[in-house]
Amino acid sequence: MAQNADAENTREVREFTRETLADAAKVLRAGGILMVPTDTVNGLCCRALDERAVLRLFELKRRPFTSPLSICLADTSDIAKYTLPVAAGLQPLISAALPGKATLVFEKKPVIPGIVTGGGRSVGVRIPDCDILRELIRLIKEPLALTSANEHGKTEMEFLAESRAFFQTDNAKKNTVALPVVSGVLLGENSENDGAELAVVPSTVIDCTLPPPRILRRGALTKKAVIDLGYPDTEGVTVIGITGPTGAGKTTLLNELLERGATVCDCDRIYAELLRYSLPMLTELASAFPGAVTDGVVDRKRLSEIVFSDKKALTLLNKITHKYVLAEVCRTIAFVEKNGLKQLVAADAIELHESRIAGVCDETIAVLAPKRDRIRRICARDGIDAFRARARVNAQKKDAFYIENCDYSVKNDGTAQEFKDKCALLLDDILKRYN
Repeated sequence: MAQNADAENTREVREFTRETLADAAKVLRAGGILMVPTDTVNGLCCRALDERAVLRLFELKRRPFTSPLSICLADTSDIAKYTLPVAAGLQPLISAALPGKATLVFEKKPVIPGIVTGGGRSVGVRIPDCDILRELIRLIKEPLALTSANEHGKTEMEFLAESRAFFQTDNAKKNTVALPVVSGVLLGENSENDGAELAVVPSTVIDCTLPPPRILRRGALTKKAVIDLGYPDTEGVTVIGITGPTGAGKTTLLNELLERGATVCDCDRIYAELLRYSLPMLTELASAFPGAVTDGVVDRKRLSEIVFSDKKALTLLNKITHKYVLAEVCRTIAFVEKNGLKQLVAADAIELHESRIAGVCDETIAVLAPKRDRIRRICARDGIDAFRARARVNAQKKDAFYIENCDYSVKNDGTAQEFKDKCALLLDDILKRYN
């Protein structure tokens, strides 16, 4: 394991071999804590059956002892070792969700210490779709206690630089220096790149202790995916993704959703706010595009000049900014879920699929319209001539892209009232599955 120059108490794995995994297993067996990759956000883990190590994990996170941890297993065949018998009717859900981006909550066996579950009788079970982590669990032959790599109550550390820095905090050093073997960081294969993009969506938590299964926390596995498996869930947030080319009339559909109490994520507005206030994103942009950010302020004209004729630069810009917009959408979903608001969220994004926001939506709808109508609307809305409006329309994706990639499409090719009625009927049809 390579020594990290920033602090002698942190070891970092860059390449995964039998030798480095064995080293990581030694850290765990000695009561250590590891930062590990998962198929969602980065995690902190220790051996779940080692109560002293679990105690240190709580202290490291500053996490209340009443807030339970999940256990992480290598295979679905291990579930029976640590949970009470699972109802046969849950097998389709288990098979579909695990390994994967879900945490399934079951009644626990006494072998799982009470400190792991906050004194409760149930335990969340994770089997990530992450070969390295599962191989590590097979090596130590017992479950890991797993939680997101962040201080309790704060945002998950979505990007690699944040995760690497976590062990350098005073609190982390205090809670790792006394360990028989120092704690370590087990990172992904792209760890040499601080800008490596990690998943920003946590696992979906599903309560399986009573029928039918119920989503407790929205995450990477959508509500639609659970319903499609035959498990009705009338609770939890329903997320509708809205996209389509400019000038098609998305506002009418969004207004219909607002009338139904939806919280709307306007991704253009989110992006504009991030350009003003997101220090992590501004830092990445400044590094990637010299001269485009000065004293924390983006020179949007300069940035546009850089990416206008350079496809690689545009791809890099989107890679940097999309992940931050996605993270903000996920935070909004979590806020709605936590605060008991109307359980309906609409995400409005022209690049709904490219930004991966579509992946957290239950349904996606494309709003389309004839080209001539779009040109007319753009001229009226933006005060430009038809020549410029036509150039803007021609630069965008064709209708076929949206039809192929969205669950539904709605054509705005009649009167305003006719289109409003179309939107209302479509939403009635979609939402009856979720309410």
